Amino acid sequence: MNCIIVDDDLFSTRLIADFIKRTSTVDLVSTFNNAIDAIDYIAVSKEKIDIIFLDIEMPEMSGMDFIKSVDISNTQVIIYSSQEKYALESYEYNVCDYLLKPVTYARFLKSVNKAKAELAKLDQSGTTEEVTSKDKKEEEEVEEVFLRDNMSTVYKVRFNDIIYLEAQENYVAITTTTRKITVHKTMKDVLDMLPEKYITRTHRSYAIGKRFVKDIIGNELNLLLADKNIPIGKSYKDNIKELISNAKIQ
Repeated sequence: MNCIIVDDDLFSTRLIADFIKRTSTVDLVSTFNNAIDAIDYIAVSKEKIDIIFLDIEMPEMSGMDFIKSVDISNTQVIIYSSQEKYALESYEYNVCDYLLKPVTYARFLKSVNKAKAELAKLDQSGTTEEVTSKDKKEEEEVEEVFLRDNMSTVYKVRFNDIIYLEAQENYVAITTTTRKITVHKTMKDVLDMLPEKYITRTHRSYAIGKRFVKDIIGNELNLLLADKNIPIGKSYKDNIKELISNAKIQ
């Protein structure tokens, strides 16, 4: 079973990682010291994550907010915390288990075996109707992403609100209907988090929100709500032709 750890406490992360190393039924895929990076990873990873070991109290985004932001219908979440007060709320989100720190290996192993049993139930589950419903849920696209800007402020950005993106050396400026956010990522990294349903690349340094295209003026796009026209690079003209079937771009 593949698993990840999401915890800002280095000591706890090392402890759980050591427990995983001692357990033949689980493999540690990655660790994250904040929930935002974990969400970004899950959004683009093609590897199935079976178990998430999750701390509750983290800066920027709590473990509970993390659970609300990702689809855990096919994943088992094991929470570990020094506080009992979150236990009742966590079970409202169908977490597999809730461990109190300090966690012992025996208690850890009991949780892993419980997660294994729950995953087996999912694999062997129910009727054709249930399977169809699960398939549809997997196909549903997440409509938003959490982004941390270069000042370490975290914003929730809806894909449908993105007007355009502009690469600026080691940063990307994202202009939305409500704000401009500058993130310390490459254009490729940002585009990997955004579905093609909403965004298309028009230039080496630019990508645009499809629904904001207003006019094509020569080799530029005039966008609704944009503060400037967006260039169309020669290598990206096919993207625009596909987007606007009646456009004549020579």
